[in-house]
Amino acid sequence: MRFPFLALIVALLVTPAQAAVQTAQTSSDNRGAGSLGLTAIYRAEIFQQSLAAVGKPTLVGMPPAVPQGILDSLSFAPSQEVERATRQKLLASVLAVTEGEQLEEQVRLTVRSDDLWLQFTEVLNQAELSINNMADITAATYLISWQVVNSNAVGAGAAAIRAVRDSIATGMAAQGQVARMSNAEKQQAASVMAYMATVAANSANELHRSGNEDALARLREHLHAAVLTATGVDLDRLRLTDTGFVAR
Repeated sequence: MRFPFLALIVALLVTPAQAAVQTAQTSSDNRGAGSLGLTAIYRAEIFQQSLAAVGKPTLVGMPPAVPQGILDSLSFAPSQEVERATRQKLLASVLAVTEGEQLEEQVRLTVRSDDLWLQFTEVLNQAELSINNMADITAATYLISWQVVNSNAVGAGAAAIRAVRDSIATGMAAQGQVARMSNAEKQQAASVMAYMATVAANSANELHRSGNEDALARLREHLHAAVLTATGVDLDRLRLTDTGFVAR
């Protein structure tokens, strides 16, 4: 079975935040206009900070079986207080690189609503990944980002998803960086990555449907640059197989 992350996200119910944006786009000339503005949000510092906090993931190579103890060490218990504080930081950081009242309102809608995070949770659930585990969330973030950057709509098989997650979990355990993070630090990084990946997928889907290839190319460029700058991972030089990512 394959999990087309982009198709899965777009197949979910339209959220109130998206509906508000779509209502404002009343002419064909404005199709994809909302996502056009969001193509530049990846310049926000909080995205690079969150990716860097998790560290450069181990993506290439066939991973060994991951002991449950390692996965447990990468889990966290979510807190509403931490989530509220994270959303405030996220909103401030994204607004700092957003221009125009309409786009600022769109950002506010997407950050203040739970819809994008519910979408991300549904994607993880269907891929049998946990929303409260850093290896699982990081794997989903990189898989979605890779699909957006490489225009790949085929999806990832269960074996590929598990291989990427296990590679990341093994690398995190070896580096020790994530295990040393506090519960709140894990949740903040996870929440920001969830927003980052889901906005990218939604934007890619919308821009593809509207035929706005120029904006879609800019989205891919900004997302690719954000990941490369923060972690050194070049998503454009990876190919996904049943044994995980391989260099190309």
